[in-house]
Amino acid sequence: MTTSNELKPNPKSKIQNPKSDLPTISVVVLNYNGLKHLDPCFRSLTALDYPPNRLELLLLDNGSSDDSLTFMREHFPSVRLEESGSNLGFAAGNDLGAERATGEYVAFLNNDTRVEPNWLKEMVKSLAWSDDNTVCTSSLMLDWAGEKIDFQAGALNFHGFGFQPSYGQPVQSAIRNPQSATMVAHPYSSHAAARC
Repeated sequence: MTTSNELKPNPKSKIQNPKSDLPTISVVVLNYNGLKHLDPCFRSLTALDYPPNRLELLLLDNGSSDDSLTFMREHFPSVRLEESGSNLGFAAGNDLGAERATGEYVAFLNNDTRVEPNWLKEMVKSLAWSDDNTVCTSSLMLDWAGEKIDFQAGALNFHGFGFQPSYGQPVQSAIRNPQSATMVAHPYSSHAAARC
């Protein structure tokens, strides 16, 4: 079995050395009246082990009526705040966030997510290992307690219905080889802690 330490970057990847060729990344967090989630989410994002000059943290507020924007201005002044003006919904709100992002790559997170300090570097590493046709990558996502798998990989059955093969399994059963995932998918889930 190949371990992640033995994997080498794809020769055609723009990222040949995932430790030094770090691209600029915009992390887009969509928010709609999610004030109670913002502190743990952005506390984890501001603790990322990623060069600040290569990282844009962007909160796209989807017409919140709570004090989300006031809270962000007071507690996370380095985060770029964008407003949609009204609730555009999940897909259109994220589309607007991607449109306003300035990074070479965009990472989407729900506001009820927290990440490990090495999360973004591990995501970049998985892009370096991928083939030319990779358009997205995902993370191992755990429940809020960090004990069960919320998302690891997606799959399709014969009828084209998607499912998560590892959902609810103990974290010890996680596949640690990024090449063994059935497919890659968006890193979305409620109450998840993303780990690589």
